[in-house]
Amino acid sequence: MKRRTIIFGGALALTLPRGGRSALTAPDTIHTFNYDNVLGTSLQVRVAAPSAGQARTAANAVLAEISRQAKILSTWDPRSEVSRWQRT
Repeated sequence: MKRRTIIFGGALALTLPRGGRSALTAPDTIHTFNYDNVLGTSLQVRVAAPSAGQARTAANAVLAEISRQAKILSTWDPRSEVSRWQRT
């Protein structure tokens, strides 16, 4: 099975299965999204997708996953799981 890799944050990568696309579908294009103040820094997400809408959906999934992980692992947010654990 072919896989698609989405690299974000310079150090993290999300790999998604490409699925059963036929030879008649549009070729993938690289779509670039820039964000500020993601975990206190800037972030560029580059997604290979056949349409801008699909690329935006993938970029939103990346941001949602970063947010989910931050709620667990942030040492700056006193409400995160790690911060609560450190206080015990």
